[in-house]
Amino acid sequence: MKRMCLFILFSFLFFPSLLYSGNRVVVKKFDWKVFATEHFDIYYYKESEPWVKYSASVLERAYKEIGADLNPSLEKRFPFFLYASLNDMEQTAIAYVSDGIGGLTEPFKDRVLVWSDGSKEWLEDLIFHEFTHEVQFSVLIDGFWKSARILKTFIYPLWMMEGMAEYETGNRDIAMEEMYMRDAVLDDRVINLFHLHNFAHLKPHQTTMAYKESAQAVRFLAEQYGRDKPRQMLKLYRTRYDINSVLKILVGLDLFAFDRKFREYYKYKYFFQTEEEKLSEPGLYGVPLTRTTENIPEFNTSGHESRNGIFACISTREGHPPQILIRDKNGGEEILDAVSMGIENIPYGRFTKILRSLSVSPDGNFIAFSGQKNHRENIYVYDLKKKKLLSFGVNGLAEMRQPSFSPDGKKLVFVGMKNGINDLYEMKVGPENFGRDMSLKDIRQITSSKEDESSPVYSPDGKQIFYSCEIEKNGKTERDICLASDSGAKKRVIELPGNQYDPAVSPDSKRIVFVNDADGIFELYEKDMKNGRVYRLTRSRGGVFSPYFSADGKSVYFSAFRHGSVNVYRADVKNFLYEAANE
Repeated sequence: MKRMCLFILFSFLFFPSLLYSGNRVVVKKFDWKVFATEHFDIYYYKESEPWVKYSASVLERAYKEIGADLNPSLEKRFPFFLYASLNDMEQTAIAYVSDGIGGLTEPFKDRVLVWSDGSKEWLEDLIFHEFTHEVQFSVLIDGFWKSARILKTFIYPLWMMEGMAEYETGNRDIAMEEMYMRDAVLDDRVINLFHLHNFAHLKPHQTTMAYKESAQAVRFLAEQYGRDKPRQMLKLYRTRYDINSVLKILVGLDLFAFDRKFREYYKYKYFFQTEEEKLSEPGLYGVPLTRTTENIPEFNTSGHESRNGIFACISTREGHPPQILIRDKNGGEEILDAVSMGIENIPYGRFTKILRSLSVSPDGNFIAFSGQKNHRENIYVYDLKKKKLLSFGVNGLAEMRQPSFSPDGKKLVFVGMKNGINDLYEMKVGPENFGRDMSLKDIRQITSSKEDESSPVYSPDGKQIFYSCEIEKNGKTERDICLASDSGAKKRVIELPGNQYDPAVSPDSKRIVFVNDADGIFELYEKDMKNGRVYRLTRSRGGVFSPYFSADGKSVYFSAFRHGSVNVYRADVKNFLYEAANE
């Protein structure tokens, strides 16, 4: 899931040791410092210091905007803990933190904890989400008998609490939100709101759906009944215990009637959109290389094939944590299980955002991906000939992700985080580097900026690297496609409305395929590097992610979200739409 709010029991506030009885590895001691703003005390340490001033500006803006929406009389200070990475925040002494948690909100002491993944958009989104919970609690439990009121947190519907938090982030993640909702509506799989009082009964991939549907429910409430309705809903819940009594006063409906109108509205919206925009199934463009075998959501992403027919992707076919699915040219399969390999988690993106996270070497001898273990994220390389897994880390880098082999297989580019900042790094491929920790002097730093970088991929001649770069324009962030060359020159090569992700370059260097979300849907686009024209390749009922070109350039691999799952497809380039895109 993208993020999670933690409602801590009253007893745990007085007996915190009850939260930490497991075998928990703590390897870092934090030297906290405090940066004070008008309404916040920001706790930070050396690695998270680069994000303090940006966090301060976002926090004060969140205080003003969310306070005006939900609690105009808000007047208090908040402690805010800023971590440089998830691996750091997992070692907090405030509460238990695991993978899948972006931030924590602790209502009794008004503490907010978040971690930076190196992206301004991510941090802003997360701060607005988590601070919304603090504003909610300022209405619901602050005042006399706060310690008793906090026990009421279990009666608040989670769809209300999390839906408001997502709603207050604005449209920063609207493409992902609408993708989940549209897909569920078209399949008649929308979860009844009365089943979203809590999310504990949901399957792993359904939890993200619960967050996104909850956001859509609150948007429906605000847009159809009035922008003041979320604030009134909180105020009513301060003295009431039942959602039906709250909704009866708020909109004249009980939960079942509200849920029915909510479903009817989105059914009309998304069926109309599907017909009007001619949205299609992924099978229109390509053939599936993976299939969901049971009625359980399954993610298969980052499909990549070597020149000699070795195919690999990241898969949750066997559950979580994900595994590596390997298939040879004859169809024989091998599963690399994360747990048996000693890996705690294999990321396939950045929270809900699916990004290219695996690479097969051109000769089919190695598979590279990132993995987390003992509060550290390293690059793992699987030797297919020796059937041996090797890992390497770099002392000085807190996280390493999204590896990609060069066309000759002699180099590996990846995203590395140092002091909370993501840059691109390159290393030589060879047995002397695998299976050991290196120093920064052993690798080459390609980019050096405060802008977030992701999804690096080499040009066919290996002399240039294309990647997704986060750019700030007029106080807002967006992602474009950038280029870094051996000479050190860096420039933007694709600038379009919306965000650009996961560039892939054709073997003849004439085309770049990438993902764009400008129309509120994650779609494949292509730029002709000769004439500069941009084309929209797909129109998806779900969404499309992580493209790769085949070795001969005649096909494109992509991951498609549909029916609650993600599967890998291989499409002949002739099957795409090639609609002229608005630039």
